[in-house]
Amino acid sequence: MGLILEKDNIQFTNEKGDPKFTLDRKIPHIIHVLEGTVEVPLISTEPATQIERTDTLGITNNLISINNESGLILPFYTISGGCADTGGKTMCGIGSTVIRKITQNGTQVGSSILKVITDNGILKILCDQNLESNGQYEGDVPVTVTYKIYYGRFKE
Repeated sequence: MGLILEKDNIQFTNEKGDPKFTLDRKIPHIIHVLEGTVEVPLISTEPATQIERTDTLGITNNLISINNESGLILPFYTISGGCADTGGKTMCGIGSTVIRKITQNGTQVGSSILKVITDNGILKILCDQNLESNGQYEGDVPVTVTYKIYYGRFKE
């Protein structure tokens, strides 16, 4: 194993001289860390309803360094309430997270799905709210999400 130190480069090699780590490869850099707590609104206050909406729970200021094409988002959540209650522990939220399952007579009729996206230089925390019910339903309970989101990019 070798260590090569050059101007603008560091490289580790194996016994054969093959690079195992080099600054020539793209490396992820964390640019922003965003923290906060949001309350997820209830889907509805009506007993019989059909809803498809997206609630914006939190947004950053327009941060010039957020880029839709080359960014990486690594969210972590502590969720209180709903089907994704973490019991005070922190979970990774890459992708989408179902935080509520709405049921009627044992059949699922709706959900609340949490996700983080970038949109024109703005980082948004969204909740897709869906419900199709013809009467009383269960599971539309208060949910609080404490988040820590790392935003970064691969720099060359």
